Amino acid sequence: MHLPTCGLSNLPLSVPRHNLTSLLVLDLSNNDINSTIPPWLFNMSNLVYLDVSSNNLQGEIDDFSRLNSLEHLDLSEDSFISGKLSGKLGKLCNLHVLDLSFNKISGEINDFILSLAECTNCRSESMHLGYNKLGGSLPDSLGYLRSLKLLKLMGNSFSGSFPESIGNMSSLQEFILSENQMKGSIPVSLGLLSSLIVLDISDNQWEGVITEAHFSNLTGLKELTIVQEAKNITLVFNVNPNWIPPFKLIYLDLHACMIGPTFPEWLRNQNMLSYIAVWDAKISGAIPKWFWELDLFLDVLDFSHNLLTGEMPSTIRFRQQAIVFSNYNNFTGPLPVFSSNVNFGERMPLLGDLDISYNSLNGTIPFSMSNLSYLLTFVLSSNNLSGKLPEIWNGMPYICLLDVSNNSLSGSLPISFGSLSGLRFLRLSNNKFSGELPSALQNCTHIETLDLGDNGFSGKIPAWIGEKFPSVLIISFRSNLFTGEIPLNLCIGNLSGMTTVLDSSWYEGQLWLVDKNRAYFYEGTLYLVNSIDLSRNNLCGEMPNGLTNLSRLITLNLSMNHLTGIIPADIGNLQRLKLLISQVTIFLVDDKDETSTEEPLSPEENKDEEEESIEMLWFYIGIGIGIGFPVGFWVVCGTLIVKKSRRIAYFQFIDEKKDEVIVFFWVSIARLRGC
Repeated sequence: MHLPTCGLSNLPLSVPRHNLTSLLVLDLSNNDINSTIPPWLFNMSNLVYLDVSSNNLQGEIDDFSRLNSLEHLDLSEDSFISGKLSGKLGKLCNLHVLDLSFNKISGEINDFILSLAECTNCRSESMHLGYNKLGGSLPDSLGYLRSLKLLKLMGNSFSGSFPESIGNMSSLQEFILSENQMKGSIPVSLGLLSSLIVLDISDNQWEGVITEAHFSNLTGLKELTIVQEAKNITLVFNVNPNWIPPFKLIYLDLHACMIGPTFPEWLRNQNMLSYIAVWDAKISGAIPKWFWELDLFLDVLDFSHNLLTGEMPSTIRFRQQAIVFSNYNNFTGPLPVFSSNVNFGERMPLLGDLDISYNSLNGTIPFSMSNLSYLLTFVLSSNNLSGKLPEIWNGMPYICLLDVSNNSLSGSLPISFGSLSGLRFLRLSNNKFSGELPSALQNCTHIETLDLGDNGFSGKIPAWIGEKFPSVLIISFRSNLFTGEIPLNLCIGNLSGMTTVLDSSWYEGQLWLVDKNRAYFYEGTLYLVNSIDLSRNNLCGEMPNGLTNLSRLITLNLSMNHLTGIIPADIGNLQRLKLLISQVTIFLVDDKDETSTEEPLSPEENKDEEEESIEMLWFYIGIGIGIGFPVGFWVVCGTLIVKKSRRIAYFQFIDEKKDEVIVFFWVSIARLRGC
């Protein structure tokens, strides 16, 4: 029988009269077949190999129990295979390989596993049930599958704890149980899996204590991953300081597990690591010298979100595009220097991602960092660094994220910024930079976040920002010394990112809008948040009408400038706008309307009116946030127009509180991938 193996869209419901019973192998994978499972498929009584993966087949999983001779069954990524795993499918005792991942199979697996375990000579070696809708507890009969080498159950809804029988699976080499709802303690019997190479039990709710007994016979373990939720640490590692693990790990990822308070001594003999991430683990103190002398050759080094102190010397080598995260610690001293003759850039020329933010590092950024020629992300924010930004950027052409915010850096911006043609996220806020923005910066045409707030930049806001940065989503120039009018090109240029949905980078970040008593918070991918903040400068002139063309704008802050004129009548076009802080000299009423000749209120009356107006102001702002800017905006303005006492109290309130109201960006880069 001949069946085409490419370009199929539907399987025929019937086939010519051929002897299908003699067919042993059928592979129809990756054909984009969109049909139900045809009945003739189950007449192939001698079929031993069936692969129809990566299609759009629809049908019940139990139907395949009729193929009694199957040894290899792959239905993965068919999306619409559904039903429950019953005991009938478990009667396929010859089955070596079963892959049902990425489908819609639901229910428990108890009957299926029990039936499979009852086979006289169970030959199952590989079982991938990941990313379905399976649930319930793992059955005790799982321990009878002694020939199983690979078991993948991730991305389901399994609950409960491990069955004690897990230790009987003596052939198991790869066990992945991540992304479920498992909880409870981890049984010591896990340590009996002497063939285990890969163990990933992440994204569950484990609790209790892990001791060296849990690893007693795991002599072949190479990869260990236990990533917990960071909110509450419920899993504690309690091993003897003198314990020497029986394994040599290559990959170690532990998150939100209590490893500390001291640096784990059991890492002393782990000299084969290429990936080490022990983050948010409550480790304090200095990293011991013996760790830096392990002669590791790493892809990832992540000790972030701990309480580590001391300086950061290192003799560790890094592979191409390696990642270093040491942010959110208490490291001090200058940026790492590894010896008198070997510096940071020369020791780590192949680094891809570097994040040492939220420490107490001081000194200057060394010129040797220009050797980091493969760097994609460069994050040194929230330290005590000083001095100028060196002219090192010509040697770092691939950077897409540069964040040195919250330091004491000064001087003008380097001309070599113009060589960062792939730059997307630039954060220089809260430093002491000065001077005008260099024209070379307009070469960075892919910028999406431009945060220069809280510095001493001066001159006019360049008109080319509106022309050269079409993808920009966030502009923050707050608290600088910019002068002149807001350039019209900033509003009607090529800012397509402010008017349409772009195919933006995946970027985890946060946008805070904060006043003295309240905080408004956006979290997630920042391509959903469009914002312009030009507050606290020396800008003059009118608010450009073109601002209302930026239809995706969410926050606009023009306060604390010298703007005059009228808020554009079509401000209601900005239907996504959640917050407008303008503080221009606004003409809300005609000149012939009431003047300040009105008899002033008494202090008691003024205080009552002010408190009432403030409460009503936040009430109306809440309305604006809840049901859309146009309604909320005009409700506020309408009230101020009609009731003069509230209008006076409102502007008094703004004037008195102007130094307490701030709008700023706080962008947290914990994990940036795929710039």
